[in-house]
Amino acid sequence: MAVLLHDFDPERTFNTPARVYETLMQLTDDFEQTKALDGRSGVSYLKSVLKWTDREFYIVKALISCGRNYRSAMQIPNMRRVLR
Repeated sequence: MAVLLHDFDPERTFNTPARVYETLMQLTDDFEQTKALDGRSGVSYLKSVLKWTDREFYIVKALISCGRNYRSAMQIPNMRRVLR
């Protein structure tokens, strides 16, 4: 799943580098039910359709971040605990 979502950024211009920060923010907005990946508000696509738990969420965020910087992945709250 991380492979599919690592470059999720509908606002990115074609043939430009991935914007990791924006992708992570969109995943966070979805998981926190601010704005779902499919555009709805008050619901999480990741939770309702993909049945993600906190563990899957943090792991995918870490994997996406690792492509950019391992230290930034380890700074995600609770990441060290989740990966044990």
